[in-house]
Amino acid sequence: MRVCGRDYRAVWWENGDVVVVDQTKLPDRFVLKRLRGYRQTAEAIRTMVVRGAGTIGATAAYGMAQAFRQRADLDEAYRCLLETRPTAVDLKHAIDRVRAKRMAAEALAEAERIAEEYVQRGRR
Repeated sequence: MRVCGRDYRAVWWENGDVVVVDQTKLPDRFVLKRLRGYRQTAEAIRTMVVRGAGTIGATAAYGMAQAFRQRADLDEAYRCLLETRPTAVDLKHAIDRVRAKRMAAEALAEAERIAEEYVQRGRR
């Protein structure tokens, strides 16, 4: 989306944080929310700050990448993210893919791939 002449995605990674467009504020206001850690990311999904299957999936993927970087218990992080929307197929698929990685850099790279796949799917 383009806002004030600048292109934005609904979600992206920035210096270890997940940045999302707060969809609860749309269409009246355009607000970016910085999520510091997988628990904040999970809460944004649960409270519908993030909406839409692809955006939820990409956000959850980034949340798993945050768990890797935080050296969190990955099983706990997985459950925390999954419980935000237990029936969301895209969310589960995304966190499964990221969880399968061995290192934080690999997890982030996979989350970035997932986000890009959703962007491309949306364009089609």
